[in-house]
Amino acid sequence: DKPVPVADRAAMRGLLQQRDPGVLLTGLARSITAIGIRVAPLYGAVEVAAGMDPEARSVVEQSHVRRLDDARKVVDRLQDLDALTGDLTYDEAVDLVWLATDPGLFDRLVRMRGWAAARFEEWLADDLSRQLIGG
Repeated sequence: DKPVPVADRAAMRGLLQQRDPGVLLTGLARSITAIGIRVAPLYGAVEVAAGMDPEARSVVEQSHVRRLDDARKVVDRLQDLDALTGDLTYDEAVDLVWLATDPGLFDRLVRMRGWAAARFEEWLADDLSRQLIGG
């Protein structure tokens, strides 16, 4: 019931200890998909409410901050592994991970465009790997 940053959850802590950046990003995509399945429809409603309700706005703003912190932890780990491609700045890499963790991305591709959750996960893992580590 309490908002726990993704990077502080046991599964993600394990992923952040991975020595293989591909395994880390594949696991991240799996985690994002599992979260999207549970929260994407609700999150969309909260985003709409945020335009009129201060409490909903606060929830959305806190979510953005937590996701940004989580994204930095992922990119920091990739840096520790000397795995980041030279095509991106640190901030750009963080922004890509932050965007990937947005429940709206899952909702738009899976619910609105009809992608299977497994296809979304596969695409996201491939896209993150290609953009962040060049693989």
